Amino acid sequence: MKRLIKFGLFGVAIAGAIASGDQAFGQVPSVFVQTGTSGNRVGVSGTPRTQVPVTFTPTNPNLGQPRTRPIRVNACGFAVVPNANTLGNTISYLAQTANVSAVLALPVREVPTCVNGVPSSPLPTTQADGAYNAPNNSILLVGLTPSRVIDLTYTDSSPVSRFITLNQCGFGLTTPPANYGNISVNGGAPVDWGSLPVSLFNCVSGNTFARAASVTPAPTIPATFRDGTSIWYYGAPFTEITTTFEGAPNIRSATSDRCGGLLLGTATNPVNGTVKVNGLSVNTDTLPTAAARPRCLLSGGNYAFEFVPTAPNFKLPNGQVFLSEVVGLNINGAPVNKFGDRSILNVEVPGVRTVNSRTNACGLAQIRSTSNAPILLATLFTKSGSAQETFSNLPELVAPRCTNNELFVRVP
Repeated sequence: MKRLIKFGLFGVAIAGAIASGDQAFGQVPSVFVQTGTSGNRVGVSGTPRTQVPVTFTPTNPNLGQPRTRPIRVNACGFAVVPNANTLGNTISYLAQTANVSAVLALPVREVPTCVNGVPSSPLPTTQADGAYNAPNNSILLVGLTPSRVIDLTYTDSSPVSRFITLNQCGFGLTTPPANYGNISVNGGAPVDWGSLPVSLFNCVSGNTFARAASVTPAPTIPATFRDGTSIWYYGAPFTEITTTFEGAPNIRSATSDRCGGLLLGTATNPVNGTVKVNGLSVNTDTLPTAAARPRCLLSGGNYAFEFVPTAPNFKLPNGQVFLSEVVGLNINGAPVNKFGDRSILNVEVPGVRTVNSRTNACGLAQIRSTSNAPILLATLFTKSGSAQETFSNLPELVAPRCTNNELFVRVP
């Protein structure tokens, strides 16, 4: 059984404005026009996952959809077109055209019977465009080649009814029939759909997004906001942004060399404090200092350090840290506590994490939270040298979308 929606007055504008929290930018009209590359479609909104009955009718009763129907010609060359009053303004056959209204305005005359190809009575004297008004709103065509079937072309202006299935966002679309300018929703009064608000809506994960340019009043999007666990920026398109996370660990994957050694940091970015390798801690501040680290060289078919280091872990004068073992480490194929040959390690280094991002064509940029670099409610960050902010203090809203370089905002 279909679930039907009863609508009241049609919505004719998108109203509302953005606010804080989960409030949205506006609302989807009850009936609207959806623009697209394949032409305009009519949309209806209501309860998600339901079906809504609609009926299309022509704005002009003489307009409609072109139709062709076969008409039988009898042995006398007569053809009767029944219910001609439903066929629009004109009918065409065999390169001839008759004005339906003019013919039906003539006096009604009986259709002569045909016996062995001979009419039983003379034809009526009044005609229009070679056609005669016959009983029951019929039209009599004469002078045709006897005993054949011809095609009659007319305009069908009868109502076209269908159901529109609403998606999980609560709206559905349909393409109106050609020349049918009125729409009636669930038996309501017809409305000229050409006068309805024009917009473009997308449904993404149960959220409805509308082209921002069609939202009234224009939405106000914060320069920095949060959606879930992501930081979002909004501003000028194609702008470079540097975000610095204070006290956030740098977590990355690192690979030991063929001899099982691992070098951390650089001369310009030295390592201090406690680092973690696969979750196991090493305090670099207590490590001994060595003048140089041994290179890993191929000798006799095997890889080995060019000299035996004085300690398995040490610091270099430039601040870099060399590691080759961590107590408690157990890597398959390597000695206990050792890294082994080309092992992929999860390394966490304390310090300031920097993320470079760039706004897209709509002016949006996103920094996602990851398992290696989580964004928490207490996370502190600085945007391109601005004042420090706390993630939990950012305004929260469903992030706009950028579709075909156009900005779309969420509507309820």
